[in-house]
Amino acid sequence: KRTISEGRGVIDVTSSSYETSRTLVSVVDTDLLKHYITAERTKRSNPYVINLEGKSMFADFPNEVIDFFMSSSVRPNVYFFSTDFLSFTYGPTFIGELINIINEIRITGIVVIIADNEYYEKLSHYSGLTIHFLESSGSVLVSSGTNKLFTLKVSKDEEDWPTIELTEIN
Repeated sequence: KRTISEGRGVIDVTSSSYETSRTLVSVVDTDLLKHYITAERTKRSNPYVINLEGKSMFADFPNEVIDFFMSSSVRPNVYFFSTDFLSFTYGPTFIGELINIINEIRITGIVVIIADNEYYEKLSHYSGLTIHFLESSGSVLVSSGTNKLFTLKVSKDEEDWPTIELTEIN
């Protein structure tokens, strides 16, 4: 809620995007919803939905599509991906394409990946070459460069909405 209220773009590629968008419709000004984009396997036409064909992540998320949907938003954008949704949509071999897409969009914002243990292991296999992250005390530490490291903490604001705090670790 806070992110789109600030005019920053959000692309939600998770199983819960439908429920999240329904909730946001009831609590956010309609004009601000242009900053919240979902990705769905659908044929319906909607200016706030990226239609997924499910054949290839590269085909569904080319740079032009992401740039188009985020053109009215200020950076940094926030991108949510869940491995259960991606596996359902693309099958079990989406990891390589996901990593390549993340490498293209990470300079424009924050990427959050929601993964179970199986996909966490697969992602960590690729991470040495493309993204840098490690596990410490139950938290996932993420960095898109080799000189900075952040920990992510989820808390709630005064209206009981979840917020994400990134803390740099020296």
